[in-house]
Amino acid sequence: MGKDCAYEVGTNYFIRTKDMMYTGTLQKIYQHELVFVIVSWILDTGPITKTLITGDFREVDPYPENCQVIITRESAKEMIKIDFPLPREVKKGIY
Repeated sequence: MGKDCAYEVGTNYFIRTKDMMYTGTLQKIYQHELVFVIVSWILDTGPITKTLITGDFREVDPYPENCQVIITRESAKEMIKIDFPLPREVKKGIY
């Protein structure tokens, strides 16, 4: 996309959709879709402020290494740039 696009390819993001949360690296930007790699499904963030600083999510389920996850731009309600390493280990919440 052009200079008017706030998204940055190669940047790690925490992504919220209506019902799901993910982390991943933005690989491609299309008019209606965003393509992410190195993706994990985040089932529970824990306290969000602390988590966005530390990257210590409560519950994580990584996608396989070779997966590309396509999220429609319309469904991406919030995307936050993150500076910590992407979570890649399964982490079960406390229930």
